[in-house]
Amino acid sequence: MSALATASLPRELATEVLVIGSGAGGAATAMALAEEGYEVVVLEEGPDTDTTRIASNSVEAIGQLYRNGGMTPMLGTQSIAFVEGRCVGGSTEINSGFWHRVPPEAYDRWRTEALLADFTPEIMEPYFDRLERDLSVSFMRPEDIPRSSELFRAGIERMGWQYVEVPRCQRDAANQFAPGAKQSMQRTYIPRALAAGARLVADAKATALTHENGRVRSVEVVVGAGSARRRCSIRAEKVFVACGAIQTPALLRRSGITRNVGDSLQTHPMIKAAALFDDEVEAHEAALPVYQVKQFWPNITMGGAVFTPGFLAMLLAESWEAYGHAMRDWNRMALYYAGTRGMGHGTVRAIRGVEDGVVIRYRLSQADHHHLR
Repeated sequence: MSALATASLPRELATEVLVIGSGAGGAATAMALAEEGYEVVVLEEGPDTDTTRIASNSVEAIGQLYRNGGMTPMLGTQSIAFVEGRCVGGSTEINSGFWHRVPPEAYDRWRTEALLADFTPEIMEPYFDRLERDLSVSFMRPEDIPRSSELFRAGIERMGWQYVEVPRCQRDAANQFAPGAKQSMQRTYIPRALAAGARLVADAKATALTHENGRVRSVEVVVGAGSARRRCSIRAEKVFVACGAIQTPALLRRSGITRNVGDSLQTHPMIKAAALFDDEVEAHEAALPVYQVKQFWPNITMGGAVFTPGFLAMLLAESWEAYGHAMRDWNRMALYYAGTRGMGHGTVRAIRGVEDGVVIRYRLSQADHHHLR
C-alpha cells in the first residue's frame, strides 16, 4: 500500500494500529509494527513534500517543511526561538542528521529516575548497530570536511580541548550534501512501512483523542485545507502518539488528558556566534561543521551551525546597528553555537477553542544562566 489521498479518506475509518506523527518516533513505530504484520495507519499533520528536490535550509523548505515558517517562540523572561518540522518525516527532514548514542552517564540516571531495570550499554548495543545500518550512519570523508570545520578544529586543538567528530545519518554519494542524501524518515523507515502495508495520510491533523476508562477509542481528525477541509474519525485498537515534545502534550491536553502532561518540558538552551575570518570561508557552500567540543561535557558543548547569508542576517539583526556592517563580509564568516544542558523546566498548554493554539513557557534556571555565560 502507499499514501492515502485525503480526498479519499472516508468519514469513518477503522484500523488495528494508528500512529500519529511521521517523524523519528512515528516512522520507526509504524515500520516495526507493519513489518510484523499489523494493520497500520500513519497520520501526518503536514504535507507530503518530496524533500529530495529542495535543500532543507532554503526559503522554500522553511515555508513548506517548518511549523510556523520556523518562527515559534518559547515565552519567558527571555524568549527562546525553536523550530519543528511539520511534514512527512517530521523534524528529521529539517535537522542536521547528527547521530549520538546514549551517553554513558545517562544509563545510571535513567535506571534510577525512570526505573528502567537492566538498562545497560550491552543491551542497547545490537539496537544501535541495527539503527546505524538502517540510517547509513557514517563519518565525513576527509576530503569533504568543510573549511569552517577545519578552522574550528584548529582552534580547538590550539586550546587543547577534547573534541569529537560527530557522525551523520548520511548516505555516501558523489554529491554527498545534495537534497535527499540525508537519511531522514522519508528516505528510510517511511518507505519500509509503506512497503509492508502501512497507509500514510498527510495533511491530516489529529485534533482530539476520544477515550474512556483510560483507553483511547478513536481519534478526531481534520483533513485537507480551505474549502476541501473536512472532519473524520478513526477508530483503532492501539494508538501511538508520536507528535514530538510540543505537539504530543498539546494533543493530550486538548483531549482532556492533563495529569502529569505538559509540565516537564526541558530543552538545551543555546547561543549562536558569528565568526569573522581573515580569508574567505564560503560556509554557505559547505556541509554543516562536524566537530563538537566535549571538554566541558555534559554541561556545555560547542559546535558548528548551519550557515546561509539569511541565517547570518537573522543573528546580526539582534544588534543590527552595531553589527549590520558585517554582512558585507559574509563570505568570510561562519556560524557556531554553544549548547548547554537544560536545568530549567517549561510547560506546554493548549489554548481552548483554538485548534492549533499552543503556548509554551520556559524559565531558564540560575544554572542555565551560568552555563550560557
